[in-house]
Amino acid sequence: MSKINKINAGQIVTLLRNKHIMDIFVGECKDGPTGHGLAQIDAWVMKKSWAHPLMIGYEIKVSRQDFLRDRKWSNYLGMCNELIFVCPWDIIHINEVPTDCGLMWVSKSGTRITTKKKAPYRGIKEPVGLLKYLLMARTKITSRYKELNGNNGLDRRFWEEWLTSKKDNWCFGHNLGKSLREEIEAKIVKVNSENTRLLNLIKDYEKIAAIIKDLGFDPKIFSIYQVSNKIRDLKQGIPKDLVYAIENLKNWLTKTEEGLKKCGIEFHDQ
Repeated sequence: MSKINKINAGQIVTLLRNKHIMDIFVGECKDGPTGHGLAQIDAWVMKKSWAHPLMIGYEIKVSRQDFLRDRKWSNYLGMCNELIFVCPWDIIHINEVPTDCGLMWVSKSGTRITTKKKAPYRGIKEPVGLLKYLLMARTKITSRYKELNGNNGLDRRFWEEWLTSKKDNWCFGHNLGKSLREEIEAKIVKVNSENTRLLNLIKDYEKIAAIIKDLGFDPKIFSIYQVSNKIRDLKQGIPKDLVYAIENLKNWLTKTEEGLKKCGIEFHDQ
């Protein structure tokens, strides 16, 4: 058998409490008022669920002798749906655990709990005595008002704290609202400016389209390449098509004059 780890019950309770940080956790929980036949389990847990209620009991054993001498564990079965023995590493073996119970080991470092045997779920009657004990002996009903004032009624400290809290909340809301309002107003100004710029661009494009249409073609039909060529030709003064036509006419006249000369016909300048 491996060496027993020097982990005390208090350390194990702390680990269990951390494990059930979101549940109702009660250490050294009794099943009723103090008296003869009272059962007291090392830790009792209730999961916060109406749909799937679950009560877990933990019996802590820090030595093997403590486990072997225990004759009270069966008294805890009526207090919980699952009963689990918790011990330092390798103190209790799985085959030694009663059928109705589970087993957890604390790691050798003392920082982690490992389930070695899952406890079977058992349907039980609601432990009314235990629940009454929790309400009457383990539950502390308090209010912020009583914390500040005790039984003396309203006092200055209560109202000072209340007013300070109210002022802080108002200042936070006011500053947040002001910051959001300024940011929104800035974005509105920016959007309006951009809209104005785009509207002016659209007007300029409409003027350009009208000028191109006046030149004899529809800018919606011609491609950008065709439009740019037309504009370049116009800037040169004479369209390329006209230059080509004049050159062709000149060549045709030259050839006609040569043909007539061969036939004995000549032209003279007047």
